[in-house]
Amino acid sequence: MKVRVFGATGHQGKAQLRRLIAAGHTPIAVARDPSKLRLAGVARVVADDREPDSLARALDGADLLFITMCAGFARMM
Repeated sequence: MKVRVFGATGHQGKAQLRRLIAAGHTPIAVARDPSKLRLAGVARVVADDREPDSLARALDGADLLFITMCAGFARMM
């Protein structure tokens, strides 16, 4: 199954990636700065919630999506 995890560099995103790996899935981490993710064996895709085209590319071919981020939260503060 092709699983995407948005917000993969955050606390919840990393936890979700670990659970998916433990369950035998091969998740793909989606983040603005995937270099912040230091989890072995996880593919990475760059996307930004402020750039809709990047989100569409990140979703291409996905079977399942986990969103572990609050899009735009920082801009609301």
